[in-house]
Amino acid sequence: MAARMFKEMVDVKSLSKTLSHQELKGKGGNDWVRFLAGLSERSIKWRLPWLENKPDIQHCGSFPNVPLIGVRYCVNYNPLLVQRQFGHSLRGAPSSDYLATLFIYYEDGHFIELLRKVKSAWENMVRAEKDLRDGVVDSRVIYHTWILERVKVVKLPFKLIKDQSASEGPSQASESEELQQLKAEMEKLKVRNARLENELQRARNDLVDMRNDNEEKSCAYENIVKSQKAERDYTFRVKQDLAAASRELSMRVNEKNVALEKGRQWKQLYEEAKRDKREALKRLREAQVQVQESGHQMKEMAT
Repeated sequence: MAARMFKEMVDVKSLSKTLSHQELKGKGGNDWVRFLAGLSERSIKWRLPWLENKPDIQHCGSFPNVPLIGVRYCVNYNPLLVQRQFGHSLRGAPSSDYLATLFIYYEDGHFIELLRKVKSAWENMVRAEKDLRDGVVDSRVIYHTWILERVKVVKLPFKLIKDQSASEGPSQASESEELQQLKAEMEKLKVRNARLENELQRARNDLVDMRNDNEEKSCAYENIVKSQKAERDYTFRVKQDLAAASRELSMRVNEKNVALEKGRQWKQLYEEAKRDKREALKRLREAQVQVQESGHQMKEMAT
C-alpha cells in the first residue's frame, strides 16, 4: 500500500520532491524516521499504487472497444469498465456498442480477414483523455492500524508511535465527540427515515387502494358499456326484423290485393260468359223454333 498527502500534508510516494518544499531535503535517516513516525491517519489518504491517473486505451480503429488476440481465441474488453476498476466512477451509462462481446476461435483457420482488421486496428489506437478526478480511497483500514502491523513485519524503529497516539488524545477525544454528534445525527436521520418510510408505505397503501377502486370502477363501467352496447345491438336487430317483417307484410298485402282484383276480374268475365251463353242458347232455341216452323210450312206447301 502507498499513501498520498494534500496541501500541508506530504505525498509519501514522492517524499524527496515534497520535502524539498519543507526544507527537509538534507535530513538524515533519523529525521526520516521521526518524520514518518509523526504521520497520522488524519494526514494520510490511502490509494493503491497502480491506481495512477494515466490515460487508458479507449478503442482501437473501428472497433468500439479493445480487441485482444490470443493463441487460439480473440476476445475484447470494455475500457469503461476498466476505468471503473482503476478506481474512477463512470461518467455515464455505456452504450450497447461498448458492451458488445467479441469472441473468435481462429485456430481452425477461419476469420483470417477479421484478424487482419484487428491487427490493423491496433495501429490506430485511440487513448482517452486524462481523467483528473481522484481515485477510489480505501477507508476500511486506518493508517494507525496499518503502521503498527507494518512495524511488526519490517521491524522499523517507530518508537514515536506511542507519543504520537498520546499527542493525538485530544484530537481523538474531539473526534469521539464528533463521532457522538454524528451518531446522534444518524439516530435522528434513522427516526426521520423510519417516519418517512411509514408515510411512504401509507402513501403506497393509499395508492394501491385507489388503484383497486379505479379498477373496480373501470370494470363496472366496462360492464355497463357492454350491457348498453348489447341492448343497442338487440334493439337494432329487433328494428331490422320489424322492418323486414313490415316489408314482407306489405308485399303479402299487395299480392292479396292483386289476387282479389284478379278474382273480381275473373268473376266478371265468368258472369259475362254466363250471360253470353244464356243469350246464345236463347238464340239457338229461337233458331230451332224457326227451323221447325219452316219445316212445317214446307211440308204444308208440299201437300
